[in-house]
Amino acid sequence: MTETIFPSTELPAYPHIAAELPSDWTKRAMPDALGALVKTVTEGRYAPNIVLSVTRRGPDFKLEELAPVIEATLKDLDGAEPIDSAYVELNGLRWFVHEVGYQHPQAGTLVQLVAVAGVENGGAIDLIQLNGSCPLGADDSLLNELRTVIASIKVTLV
Repeated sequence: MTETIFPSTELPAYPHIAAELPSDWTKRAMPDALGALVKTVTEGRYAPNIVLSVTRRGPDFKLEELAPVIEATLKDLDGAEPIDSAYVELNGLRWFVHEVGYQHPQAGTLVQLVAVAGVENGGAIDLIQLNGSCPLGADDSLLNELRTVIASIKVTLV
């Protein structure tokens, strides 16, 4: 038998993901994800958050394949209204970003923002996915804060 180890040359580590957080945001462990970035709010209020995840895809994966799936999934949210959808360049990486407003039974009107990017890593594509949500208020300050944190994301290979 031969011992193998992760990470290694054949089994590369997942990319490092860094973000610039406002002083009232924290990091939290999250089941089935790398973790979450969460804004501290008054108890009982909905906390804006971004859940970080990475999945490894085959070398032929294309970001364009995922865009219609994300759009169709978010369209199914209760009262979904599209806000924006675009391919953008953030910190040297091409992302697909899709935003919708929808009605949550307990939290009221929320925005769901999904941002995905693919990074070539050791013969595979690591898919970085950021799922953000926040209340949609009279002004766009929380949504703008969520967008600012996502725009600060830097992805580097180890």
